[in-house]
Amino acid sequence: MELRTNYRFIWDGLNLYGAKCYRGDFTAGQLQFRHEYWLARSRDLGITNLFIQAERCADVEQAQALWSKIAICLMQGYAPSPAINMTLPTPTAVWRVKSSLQKAVRRSQVEHGLRATHALLVSDPQRFWRRLVIILMEDIGVADLSLVAMGLTLAGSKKLRDQIGGKKVAFWLVEEMCKTVKSRDCNEITGYVDYATDRKAMLRAFDPFKNDAEKLTAVALDQDAPMCIRVAACHMLAGTLRFRLEGKLPATAFDKIAWWQLLKEMKLPPIVEFVTRIAEKRGCERLHLGLPFVWEILTKSRFIGVKINELPEQKTVAGLMTEAFDQHTRDGKRAMAYFSQVCKPVQQFFKDRPNVNKVGVLGVVVFQVEGAVLQRRLDYSDFDEISTELSNEEIRSTGLPLNEVKELCELVEGNLDMLHHSRMLTQAKHMAKINDSCRDSQLL
Repeated sequence: MELRTNYRFIWDGLNLYGAKCYRGDFTAGQLQFRHEYWLARSRDLGITNLFIQAERCADVEQAQALWSKIAICLMQGYAPSPAINMTLPTPTAVWRVKSSLQKAVRRSQVEHGLRATHALLVSDPQRFWRRLVIILMEDIGVADLSLVAMGLTLAGSKKLRDQIGGKKVAFWLVEEMCKTVKSRDCNEITGYVDYATDRKAMLRAFDPFKNDAEKLTAVALDQDAPMCIRVAACHMLAGTLRFRLEGKLPATAFDKIAWWQLLKEMKLPPIVEFVTRIAEKRGCERLHLGLPFVWEILTKSRFIGVKINELPEQKTVAGLMTEAFDQHTRDGKRAMAYFSQVCKPVQQFFKDRPNVNKVGVLGVVVFQVEGAVLQRRLDYSDFDEISTELSNEEIRSTGLPLNEVKELCELVEGNLDMLHHSRMLTQAKHMAKINDSCRDSQLL
């Protein structure tokens, strides 16, 4: 066993920030990352056998019952902080609050995560739980399968949450999600379908056997085939129609029997199969489709570690994390448009390219520079090449050459303070307009 010296491995009695790193002797049945943390907690509570039983159970109903019991035990004595209190300033703010929740998880910002959780629970609890399912699979996934299993179980049972205490469950989960190791690999590997270099070629290749489940299963299982082709075959078995993939892959309906058979033939550990199946039930979009492939890559890796990113001091806009104002919110788009005008280097970049969609390109670049950053990231060999390839494909979707977008990334990264001030200014102007509108309506 050989530790990589450029990684930080800390056991502080509360959280496993790092993981032991093995070369060559990693096995699919031995989860190494946060597994030790949960196992230690289970020993303290006298539920070790229950925990091991849950890890080894792939049956959805039985496993849910086991993970429910474990979660109840783990939450004993936990009390949400009464100091955490936040409400939505306007009804439309829900989008940026959801964004702030996700950025808080990625950047390990517990207090910001709990503030966003409180605001969403007060305004729309169902929307909070739907978002939590997405975050569990998109930003944690294979890095902490035990937490994902508990989170997906709790998210799907309002009765259980009410029994424990809805706010208590939400706060406990979000706090653990902020503290744990992260992995966006499930999200990235499904990106093969979204950013395929030649979509027409992929459509032509799959169209002849789009309804042949046996053939699609064989392609998905073929470890000598390109990963993009295997992932696409898996999408087709899972049903491209329900994932709105028109124009990317041939239209197929969900073949439940073939899909479940594929999971069995991939010989996944029970907990991986359980998380994949229950995530599909919880409506996590397509993120569950990537988990089996990520696991396969992980088990073949020469090393496994946890990379710690030292992030700057957290900045806020209107009580939310500044990163929440991204391309998926109106406020974020307004701020990017303003930033492209007042930041001279960025202004010059777009002046030299007058036909470019400034906000669209900036949205991709800002996400690369700050939005997708993970404070504690699961790192292992053999996925870097895939991650870089998919990142480059996303960059190419802007219509600009790769080197030019990388130049813009450097410009944005060097002017993040100005981007933050742009967000603050545009948000202040927007709130002033809302207040004026409210006063006018009261006068009427």
